Amino acid sequence: MIRPFPTLLLLSLALPLCAEVKLSALFSDHVVLQRGARTPVWGTADPHEKVTVTFREQRATATADQHGEWKAELTNLAVGEAAALTVSGTNTVTINDVLVGDVWLCSGQSNMAFALNAAEDAEREMAAANFPLIRHMRLPLRTADTPQRTVGGKWEVCTPETAKNFTAVGYFFAKEIQTDIGVPIGLINSTWGGTGATSWMSPQALTCDPAVTERWAQTLADFPEANRKYAEALGAWQVEDAAAKSAGAPFDKKKPNPPSGPGDRNTPGGLWNGMIAPLVPCAMKGILWYQGEQDASKFAGYRSWFPALIAQWRRDFGQGNLPFLFVQLPNHNSEGANSLSWAGMRGVQAEALVLPKTGMAVTIDVGENENVHPKKKQPVGHRLALIAKAKVYGIQVAFEGPVFGAAVAGGGAMIVRFQRGAQGLAGKSGALREFQLAGEDRKWKCADAVIEGETLRVTSAEVPAPVAVRYAWRNGSEANLYNSDDLPAAPFRSDDWK
Repeated sequence: MIRPFPTLLLLSLALPLCAEVKLSALFSDHVVLQRGARTPVWGTADPHEKVTVTFREQRATATADQHGEWKAELTNLAVGEAAALTVSGTNTVTINDVLVGDVWLCSGQSNMAFALNAAEDAEREMAAANFPLIRHMRLPLRTADTPQRTVGGKWEVCTPETAKNFTAVGYFFAKEIQTDIGVPIGLINSTWGGTGATSWMSPQALTCDPAVTERWAQTLADFPEANRKYAEALGAWQVEDAAAKSAGAPFDKKKPNPPSGPGDRNTPGGLWNGMIAPLVPCAMKGILWYQGEQDASKFAGYRSWFPALIAQWRRDFGQGNLPFLFVQLPNHNSEGANSLSWAGMRGVQAEALVLPKTGMAVTIDVGENENVHPKKKQPVGHRLALIAKAKVYGIQVAFEGPVFGAAVAGGGAMIVRFQRGAQGLAGKSGALREFQLAGEDRKWKCADAVIEGETLRVTSAEVPAPVAVRYAWRNGSEANLYNSDDLPAAPFRSDDWK
């Protein structure tokens, strides 16, 4: 006898399984929520399911859309003791040790990714890294063809054991801000070494330069043949390497690099899709950006890319002119003494200061000429913190070195005047260095600079009638002009010659 299949079981097989209410991984134990703002909290659930978020005395509700995505909004959270945050629907999710303070997004390439355990004086710094009000979340490396909604990673409390993996620049910034401002600091570390600005730009931002996507389309079209040639070259290299090892002979031939292609970390828009879009619409205090090494040889393009990136990120996060503080490239000379690529990039980076609520940390004095990853990250974080204190937190503090204003020719010299920061001009470690003059022939010659109050008099016996002056305008500059606040002058030039 065949028994009828239970009706209830038939119905259960026909219906989809209920989806549990889930939070975005951005909201996990030890998270820092942005104070004094509209603070979205989001995740997934069954389509049309009602979700309630409870934190301290606030309750916010939301209904999942047809795709199962929901977003609730807490408002004007205040700094206070750590508490639990609960999300309830068909099930309940609770995250613990939630703080309210200021959230800063740290992004860019390897020098922002650079971990504390590799920084100068790392052992002493890590041993003292006991800051329970500083939290850090490192996003996994991810490139994507479309904007992603989920994010990986977890929040960690700053301790001597965990701090070793924090972004060093972000850590030194957070330590100073947390100590001086007195609020919890959350650092979201979304970085990937060896990446260009266009990979961090959204499709909307990339419209500023259509040639970027056109070139990438050609790269993808060329990939099959390029990959075939790479495989042949790699096979030949492996044979030579094996033969050398077998013979006990040295072998220093460089291993071939794979060609760019599908899934490459420098896919235009790829990192915005995979590592920034999942963070939208996170409420935050501001953004810290350290990138440009990968694009130094393309600084002409960066002139449009960088402002477009800043503007689009601000639109994406929907918090107006979100403070965007960035690091100007340091001294570095691995591309050769005659290259001006890094000098050009520094100049282009400085141009972005015309955008509102931006700030630039000058690092022309803390790089390493033969190392693209300098270890002195303390002054980088400190200078970013000074800018934040002055421009974001409204504290009266010196935050910039001498800022070039104008240069006037006269009496066989160029007289340099500064807009700001010219108090107590001095040459650290001896006479002023890295000045150049040029006449009408546009040939640059080394020059001497003498401080006259808050101006400089620059002369050269080889340029009796100068018309233009440059300072620290080479890749591996050994610049040493500071003010009385021990802040360096940014590289500058009075000419606009190509």
